[in-house]
Amino acid sequence: MASAVLFVAFIIGIASAWARGLTIDCGCFGGGGYDPDAAEKYPWEIARDVALLAGSLFVATVGHRGRWALDHVLFRRTPLES
Repeated sequence: MASAVLFVAFIIGIASAWARGLTIDCGCFGGGGYDPDAAEKYPWEIARDVALLAGSLFVATVGHRGRWALDHVLFRRTPLES
């Protein structure tokens, strides 16, 4: 669920930069700093983060019960000793 909160923060941050007319590259997937074409990339970056947010929420709510889930391996319950 922490990843969902981070994706929401990224979406808000990108939307804020776009609304204020800033042309920056965050540096997450590149060099960072001034980017004259950043405003054209903002809609795609927001769409990417919305898709990743949806995937994160899916895994947090439904995905942990699937066939390929590793919760039963990682968080194995051991019987209490008397």
